Amino acid sequence: MRRINERDKTHANIMSYFTVANFFTVTNLVIGFLAVVFVLLPVEDRHLYSAIFILLATLCDFLDGYVARKRNETSEFGKQLDSIVDMSSFGVVPAVVFISRHIASLSFPILLCASTYVCAGAIRLARFNLIDTNDGKIKGLPITVAAAILALKNIIDSVFMRSVNSREDIIIVFTLSILMLGHFTLKKIGFTKGEQDEKSI
Repeated sequence: MRRINERDKTHANIMSYFTVANFFTVTNLVIGFLAVVFVLLPVEDRHLYSAIFILLATLCDFLDGYVARKRNETSEFGKQLDSIVDMSSFGVVPAVVFISRHIASLSFPILLCASTYVCAGAIRLARFNLIDTNDGKIKGLPITVAAAILALKNIIDSVFMRSVNSREDIIIVFTLSILMLGHFTLKKIGFTKGEQDEKSI
């Protein structure tokens, strides 16, 4: 938000939250919801459609942070909303799609893998809000990137008609979970020096 006076957040006009940046954030949430809807449909390419929706959600996630910085619409509200939406679209949704892909051979390792991914994503987002700074650097693999990788994997499998390989998928998901909790440093996409950011990517 346009640094709307946060002097009295409890009495802030709800309309002040309707900014362009927050519009992209909410759109991200809706698209993530649609990804779940499509994975539940009794159609052959449901996982492909869900993967495409997740990629569209990642685009919205990039745009909300970019627009927030360019239009000076950063705010604590935007930061919190973005994290909640990211947890849904890039944490819970990919895990649901992962479970759906392996529902015919559902097992404890698959459930453990999906749960680990969701937990790692939540910790990654919480850590971002607490310790990551505005210098354009972040620690660990962003949950958005992890979700995009899983979506691309699903698209590749669908396009090239590869059979579902549970061992391969488990290894990929566990690896992404570990990377989200890593201490290595990355530069934020679209961030330029001197810009302040209160939205994660």
